[in-house]
Amino acid sequence: MQLLGELQDREQFQQLNWRGSFADYLELVASKPQVTRNAFQRIYDMIMSYGTEEFIDAKKRLIRYKFFPMSPSTATTPSSASRFPSCAW
Repeated sequence: MQLLGELQDREQFQQLNWRGSFADYLELVASKPQVTRNAFQRIYDMIMSYGTEEFIDAKKRLIRYKFFPMSPSTATTPSSASRFPSCAW
């Protein structure tokens, strides 16, 4: 049990956990509206922060999200022929 106590950092726990009244929470929301975003919205924000680029593939306008790196096999503008060489589409 003593080992578990040593692994816990009380200061870090207090920094990561907020306690306050509802009025305090409303003040926090007024000063930082992003605290109300859920996990899905935060992941979206993270992906979009890297930017996007549009390209045309088979007459379709597509968006590449720069958050996701391109593999060496698709280092140029991706096309179905280069990604699936054995398919007869």
